Amino acid sequence: MPFGFAGCSEPVYRVTVSESAFAPRQVVVPAGQRVTLLFVRLSEYTDASTVLLHTQGGRRSFDLPINTAKAIRVQLQAGETMRFTGSNPERPGGTIVAGP
Repeated sequence: MPFGFAGCSEPVYRVTVSESAFAPRQVVVPAGQRVTLLFVRLSEYTDASTVLLHTQGGRRSFDLPINTAKAIRVQLQAGETMRFTGSNPERPGGTIVAGP
């Protein structure tokens, strides 16, 4: 479920990173619309000190300092999905799905 900030015109989706997992594991965003994913690492004891976005063109890496929100803008087209993981891609991550 999106939430917003004063003065921000695009939807914002919050994803938290704890010791055990990302939450939520799936984020459904409007197709064709730019959105902001706000990743927040809640624990020092996680291998997700970075978040990796796996795109069709490769992957993008973003540092996740503890208790600091990292805003990442994405835009997916209808039917498109994008995976996200921590620095250990073998550990479960999540997906971003373009919805209706």
